[in-house]
Amino acid sequence: LQGGAGFVGPMDGMSEFPPVPGTHGSGTGSMVLTNNGTQVKFAVTYTNLSGKLSTGAQIFSNTSLVKTLFVAGDSASGTMSGTWSRSDAVQPFTAALRDSLLAGKLHINFYTSAHAGGEIRSQVQPTTGIGTIVSLNGKQETPPNSSKNTGTASVVISRERTIVHYSVSYSNLTGKLDSAEFRTGAPGVKGRSEERRVGKE
Repeated sequence: LQGGAGFVGPMDGMSEFPPVPGTHGSGTGSMVLTNNGTQVKFAVTYTNLSGKLSTGAQIFSNTSLVKTLFVAGDSASGTMSGTWSRSDAVQPFTAALRDSLLAGKLHINFYTSAHAGGEIRSQVQPTTGIGTIVSLNGKQETPPNSSKNTGTASVVISRERTIVHYSVSYSNLTGKLDSAEFRTGAPGVKGRSEERRVGKE
């Protein structure tokens, strides 16, 4: 679990202005603001855009570009994780941006040639409860594998600890999905299946 305030941003075409109803693109963004308010830990996965990114993918505060996540020419699916800090030499996470994040005024936008105004978008919203960022990759499998597939999940447990809210995106699997499961188990342990939530796709 990450310490601090949690934020989640499911991405789709209907969140664009104007909406893009025909795209198959989607994604998940997850952020955690550290307790001292000077850093944001983030993970973003997007998949199935209509083509490579044209001008990239950025975080905006209202209409101002404040952080570049992906650059022009990046593929139609991908994952990035990292830390956005006040001490960054380029595009720092300022106190004003912290306030914008807490107010729900930041959004992420992905641009392609077919959709110059943006193909998928997410308004980054605060969550209530205990949140965590989950980065998915083959190295965490038991045993580890060399697959290039990646993913991001945002998981939030309600304050009453009776409900789990989640959003998951993945890309670059070797084939169609057979299933996806929640499992219990320490790192390096296969664990027990608790809930199978995704069928074949």
